[in-house]
Amino acid sequence: MLNPLLGGSFYSLGLVLCLVLAGLALGGLVYAWPGRRDQPTRRELTFGCALLALGLALGWALGDRLVLLASWAQASWPRFPERVLGWAIVTGALVLLPAILWGYLTPLVMGLIGRGPAGVAPWEEAFLRGRAALYRQLGSPAAARAAEDVRLWELGGP
Repeated sequence: MLNPLLGGSFYSLGLVLCLVLAGLALGGLVYAWPGRRDQPTRRELTFGCALLALGLALGWALGDRLVLLASWAQASWPRFPERVLGWAIVTGALVLLPAILWGYLTPLVMGLIGRGPAGVAPWEEAFLRGRAALYRQLGSPAAARAAEDVRLWELGGP
C-alpha cells in the first residue's frame, strides 16, 4: 500500500522497517513499564486486540487524505531530507500505531500462556515463545480476513 505513495525506493522500505521495529520496541517498553506488577488478563488482551483493529483500520479511514498528504509533501519538500521527513510522516500514520500495539500484545500473550515451574529449562522457554508466536501468526490472517469481509460487505460485495 505504501509503495506507490513513497516512490517505491529502498529508502522507503528501510523507513517502513525502521518504524515497525521502533514501534515494536516501544510497545514492549510500554508493557514492561516500571511499576507493572499485575498479571495480564483476557480483558486486557481483548482491549488490546480491539485497539489494534482500530489502528489497522486507520489506513482505511484516512483513505484519500493520506494520498493527498503524500502528494503535498512530495511537491512542497523537493530536497531529499525534507522528502524523507514526508515519507516518515506518511509511513508513521499507517505503521506506527499498529506496531506499538503489536509490541505490547506480544509479551501480553506470552504472559497469558504462563510460565512453567520455577526451574524451567531453556527449551521449555523456547517452546513457550514458539507457541505464543504461533497463536499470534494464526490470529493475524484470521483478523485480516474478517476485516476484508467487513470491508467488502460495506462496499456492496458478496
